[in-house]
Amino acid sequence: MLGRTARLSEKRLTILHYLTWFGLVGLINTGFLLLLPMWTYALSLPLFQIKLLLVAVLVLNAILIGRLMPVATTKTFGELTLHERAPLIISGAISTASWLTIAAIGFWLFC
Repeated sequence: MLGRTARLSEKRLTILHYLTWFGLVGLINTGFLLLLPMWTYALSLPLFQIKLLLVAVLVLNAILIGRLMPVATTKTFGELTLHERAPLIISGAISTASWLTIAAIGFWLFC
């Protein structure tokens, strides 16, 4: 977090962003297929409703990350102002917390 790493490659970030979208779409599709037979029951579970909300948060956050990517390719983290750093840090924290919570809820509900 000291900002000593050179600027990030736009091509590499784009590939990673697409891979994240692929994972998110996979999460949504497999969740839908697994729950198709018991959809009404699953919707009645508060944990499942939280999981759906977090998936929506991930989708919105992925859109935000796509818009923030140019910042990471033009400056090192150390060159960014606090105003430029804050959205990157917040978005990363939201993404990490959402992915981990979704995985935990999935294990809690189905294991």
